[in-house]
Amino acid sequence: MRASYFSSVQDYYDFYLDVLLRLHAQLPSEGYDVRAMSGSEPARARAFLELLFESRTDVKSGVDPDLKKREESLQHRVSWIQSQLIELQSQPGTNVKRLALLGENLKNTDLERDRLEVEIKEKHPRYAGLKYPTPLGLEAIRQQLDDETVLLEYFVGKEGSYLFGLTKVDYLAARLPAARELADRVERLRNALALPRSGNLTNFPDQARWLYQKLVRPAERLLAGKRRLVVVPDGVLHYLPFEVLPRSGVRNVKGVDPSRLQYLIRDFAISYTPSMTVLANLRGYSSERIAPPQAFLAYADPIYGKGAPAANSAPGKAIRSAFGAATPREAQAAPLDTTGGGTHCPTV
Repeated sequence: MRASYFSSVQDYYDFYLDVLLRLHAQLPSEGYDVRAMSGSEPARARAFLELLFESRTDVKSGVDPDLKKREESLQHRVSWIQSQLIELQSQPGTNVKRLALLGENLKNTDLERDRLEVEIKEKHPRYAGLKYPTPLGLEAIRQQLDDETVLLEYFVGKEGSYLFGLTKVDYLAARLPAARELADRVERLRNALALPRSGNLTNFPDQARWLYQKLVRPAERLLAGKRRLVVVPDGVLHYLPFEVLPRSGVRNVKGVDPSRLQYLIRDFAISYTPSMTVLANLRGYSSERIAPPQAFLAYADPIYGKGAPAANSAPGKAIRSAFGAATPREAQAAPLDTTGGGTHCPTV
């Protein structure tokens, strides 16, 4: 219910960011661009963020059992009142008096829950940080970046999209094309990569170059001297592999050999995250984990059933270079036989 509700109010975030960036264009020294990025962070992956935090709530939290019991009791009471309101409003001839009584009861229960939340934050700040996550602001996000990392965070809207670029010492905000135009370009690029033999590959350089110019070029100055790129995609950009966007200075890429373009993947280690708040939480979780006593790495070339070797199978052919000029380096390992009679897994 939280996820579906949040998706229904995305337009409000779109409008809010648009207003802030318009104000920034008129008053560039007032910090409206910083407020825009702070508004972008809670607008993404909120339901996932809450589930992520809730999954860790009882891990070494040390919260007072009585407070925990009161918290759960209030949550159950809120849920019960809300279900009663929904049922009552769906019936013909609604009892107005009972409806008002339930509404007042819900209001009082919410106030009681707010007071309990304040008490929990005062007595058990670690538990509160897990249970009531607060989206990161710009300075808090900066603390997650090192000197060699640049963050590109996107928000895709119906009327216009936005890019927020951030390093440890610099920041920028830029307006991008609307969702429909981006979706069309991303689909063309994906078709070119998925069906290279059909002739679509000839369109790839133009589509990739256009997407780079619109999505990454506005933050070009932030990329200088950096080695790692963290992308926070949104909307249709979740389907875009930023690794294949070319940085080369070729103005007209039509007819250029795609293998000669300077792709982002050649210059950066690229990673993706649904939001910087989620990334910060995952890093905190990783720091709490106990390191394994020994390192172990294994890989194999699996054969399922009695078919052809994986390298000659349809999936194996599909992952070869889209440009046809190169083939992936094959692992020097014996196949992993899963047809029965035990398995053999070479390790490295």
